[in-house]
Amino acid sequence: MRLTNTLLLTALLAVAMLTGCSGSKASSDNTTSAPAPVVWQAESVPILGKIGGINLDLTDYSLDVLEAAAIDELQLAPRFAEQGVVLDLDQHSVILFSLGEQPTAGYAADILALQLKGSELYVQGTAAAPKPDTAVAQQLTTPFCAVAVPKLPGNLTVRSDITSLVE
Repeated sequence: MRLTNTLLLTALLAVAMLTGCSGSKASSDNTTSAPAPVVWQAESVPILGKIGGINLDLTDYSLDVLEAAAIDELQLAPRFAEQGVVLDLDQHSVILFSLGEQPTAGYAADILALQLKGSELYVQGTAAAPKPDTAVAQQLTTPFCAVAVPKLPGNLTVRSDITSLVE
């Protein structure tokens, strides 16, 4: 019987702690506590198609949601079409991650997942570089990865969650 009472008391205390009850008498003043902050849950953004390579006409690092003009200029639509994704910019957005110009082969960029949290888009991926003692082709490369996703809202802030790797 004593064990049952102890378990019951423990369960009641746990419920009180979870609901914010402290067990003390309520104060008589009329102050109210501040409202709880709004917590945005991250929403996974499905990747409908992915392309990548080492030759893209960009010399600088880039991580962004592309405008239609940039998609056309970089000729990404035909590359997506080769992968079976026909871009419709009324229905799709394209996110590009480019390492910019690199001095040798052996570099790679990849987008692994996207999370939308309020007005922020978190891009999770990897940026890989060759080990210092690895033999690589001595050629300029521009590694990139681009993904097609369902249309994203405008005015997003893109946040990087890119992990750097040395292969």
